[in-house]
Order: sequence, then C-alpha cells, then structure tokens
Amino acid sequence: MRTVVIGVGNDFRRDDGAGLAVAGRLRGRVPGGVSVVECEQEPSRLLDAWSGADRAFVVDACSGGGPAGTVHRFWNAGDIDARFVCQVAPALQFEALIETMFGLAADGKTNRKGIPNPVRLAVIADAHWDGLRAPYVPSMLQRVGLTMGAAVGRAIGYSAQYEASQPVTVGGVATQGA
Repeated sequence: MRTVVIGVGNDFRRDDGAGLAVAGRLRGRVPGGVSVVECEQEPSRLLDAWSGADRAFVVDACSGGGPAGTVHRFWNAGDIDARFVCQVAPALQFEALIETMFGLAADGKTNRKGIPNPVRLAVIADAHWDGLRAPYVPSMLQRVGLTMGAAVGRAIGYSAQYEASQPVTVGGVATQGA
C-alpha cells in the first residue's frame, strides 16, 4: 500500500506555510512505504504526488470552520475515485493564470518549484495584479518592480498568457491543448 503525505503551502507566507512545515518535520521520520512531498505553488505537483497513492494525507492551511489550529479531515468512504473540488472566489483571472503556469511547467519553462524566470514572472504577475501579491513586500514596491520587469519582458516577447505546445495531462486528463 502506497501512502503519501503532501504538505501544501508557500514558504513566504506565515500561515500558508503550515503544510510545508509539517512535511519538513516528517521527512525522514516516517515508516517505509510512506512518502513525504512538499508542494509549493504549482498545483500540478499536488495531483502528481497524489497519483497512484492508495492513501493521501494533504496538510494545508485554510480559514473558516473553527479557531486557528482546527484540524479538518476529508476521506473517501466509497469504492470509486474521489475528486477534490475547490472554489476560488472571487476568481478574477485565476483560471488564465493556472493555465499559463501549467503550460509553462509542461514545456519545461519553470524551475523545479514551478516558477518561471523572473522577467517572465514579472509579465505574468503584472497582468494578474488584482489577485496576485507577494505577502511581505510592500505593494508599492511590488507595483514599481513589476511594471519595470513586465516592460522588459514584453519587449523581449513574453506574454502574460502561455499555452503549452502539447496538451497538459494531469492524472490522465488533458487540461488544455495547443
């Protein structure tokens, strides 16, 4: 039986780093047959880590349902595959952002953490300013840096939208195509 523990989060945000902190503390302390995966920012990593596992434990931070530190448990009590559905509200241009990031990752245009080069990232982040901010950098400083970086990125041909050269497949499902 293959079991995976997936710590989800962002190291640069205090409460959102909870899943990564748990995964980091578990690494090297789990029995054989249990994998520990840290999943930062790139959603396809979560699906890849979960794929083929008999049991998956996802550790993440969320708001609602009780005081800080409340543990929420979800499980599949049936015999058929379970699907986790999440709603992002307000969605703004989140779907376009996810499609762009998936496409870049599928074409090998991101680093091992799923992040494109800084100039391309500036173009993308500038276009998604309404829903995307770094947590500890003052907004005005981000705005200035992204404006300048995005201008350079657009001048060398980067766009805020990117479509993968081949269909992106996650868990056997094509999510977009060229």
